[in-house]
Amino acid sequence: MVSSGTSDTNFRLGIIAGSGSLPKIVCQTAARRGVETTAITFHKETTQNLKDLADVTQIGIGEAGKVIKRFKDAGVKKICLIGKIEKSLVFKNPKLYAYTLKVLMKRAFNKSDSALMLIIIEELEKVGFEVVKQTDWLPDLLPTKGILGKVRPDEDIQSDFEFGMDICRKTAGMD
Repeated sequence: MVSSGTSDTNFRLGIIAGSGSLPKIVCQTAARRGVETTAITFHKETTQNLKDLADVTQIGIGEAGKVIKRFKDAGVKKICLIGKIEKSLVFKNPKLYAYTLKVLMKRAFNKSDSALMLIIIEELEKVGFEVVKQTDWLPDLLPTKGILGKVRPDEDIQSDFEFGMDICRKTAGMD
């Protein structure tokens, strides 16, 4: 289960970094907190974006065993998965290594983003890592609780909002 793991800084944070700006923000947040980072990337562009912020290694998408070995060798205890990784790369990749195949095929699953993510998190935790919440490393991007604008919504608008949020949650659950 993903946990909140940012209360102390006496650890090295592992980052499994997909594309986009979020991996860089996580590295910057960790640096401000005095937490050293080791990042695994799968794309040259992400590697370049993080090279001055973390100890970065680019690894092939199907090389789960190398990811685990790299983190263990670096002394990583906590891992944050952040950024976009196209799941099509996993299933279209002809170079899935034995360990990766074993992890993916250990049970039948529906290949949805959430099912795949659950398998990855469970495997990382099984081998001794703690997977931490992404949101713990993105504090400046998250709104505070409460009214964000100048106008407080009336009952009708609040009801519409709650109805819409319910639909959003259900849709998200279906990938």
